[in-house]
Amino acid sequence: MNELQRLKELQQLIANPIEGLPQVSVLEQLQLRMLGDMQLRGLSERTQESYVRAIRKLSEHYGRGPDQISEKDLREYFLYRMNLQKWSRVTSTIAICGIKFFYDHTIKRKWPTIGFVRARHDKKLPVILSRTEVWVSLSHVRLAVYRICLQTIYSCGLRLQEATRLRVADIDSSRMMLHIRFSKGGKDRCVPLPGRTLLILREYWKSHRNKIWMFPACGRGGIHRPNADKPMPLLLKVPHFLVTFTLPAELRALARSHQKTVYNILMRASAAALLTLTQNPKFLGGMVGIISVLQTWTRDLRYHPHVHMLVSGGCLSKDGQSWLSLRYPYLVPQKVLARVFAGKFRHALKKASSCAP
Repeated sequence: MNELQRLKELQQLIANPIEGLPQVSVLEQLQLRMLGDMQLRGLSERTQESYVRAIRKLSEHYGRGPDQISEKDLREYFLYRMNLQKWSRVTSTIAICGIKFFYDHTIKRKWPTIGFVRARHDKKLPVILSRTEVWVSLSHVRLAVYRICLQTIYSCGLRLQEATRLRVADIDSSRMMLHIRFSKGGKDRCVPLPGRTLLILREYWKSHRNKIWMFPACGRGGIHRPNADKPMPLLLKVPHFLVTFTLPAELRALARSHQKTVYNILMRASAAALLTLTQNPKFLGGMVGIISVLQTWTRDLRYHPHVHMLVSGGCLSKDGQSWLSLRYPYLVPQKVLARVFAGKFRHALKKASSCAP
């Protein structure tokens, strides 16, 4: 659950309390006020998520609520982020806009510092690939759904989410146009559809024949694809838990450039953390069954490395002679597992970096 989803759940609980009001920190109270202001102004969910994250980072930097931060503190914060941490133009712009919205609209403070802070504007020429380079790159994309989606993006000039949300009904073959709905800023638009792209989309649609989506994913639009021809015969008839370990957003750029090393560390650290706790007599005290799967992209084609684990709700004793059932309604404490995983991941990453040439 991301930060925005958690705040929306708190918002609903406060509006419709079932068993008393939930305990909310000072920062969360201010974030909820800010969330309500953004909803009233009709900002998109992605913008809301970015803005509340910017306020949380500001609060964590000084260790106090954002309403307790002075204009001088704010000036030093921007200098620190831009000069020492070397924030990119995009990151700086999002943080500036989020903080400006909070002080201008949520707590009504008009500070000159917010008015003149600007992210640096780098004037760079874009990298333009030739047609040959584009088609060579696309030919190396193995899965058809990704390759054809990227071809549609390139030939029609679409944004990523415009392509992933493309519906079958949005393809107008009589006028050779694509109807793009709810684009950036909530606007609709029409773009030309090349004849070759239309033929490619028609052939790809025959592979799934989904009545709604052009690029359906499992669980989307009634699509439920089996992962195997037959059920797994060795799956134990016991309760199971789905445990997910996610790579922090700050390390995604490192993972893209060192995929083999980082993915290996992510898989090993997640398994080691889970086995460390489940073998502890306080929780289970034996050997659990684990099936791990590494995923690197979300359904809407965002880079998001994470590991899904299917874990048995019980374990074999250390001598392998008896089955130990769960002592609690949960597998292991979530916060303890997170700390153990972070420690093992950090240690392995430092070790890998020290061994690098």
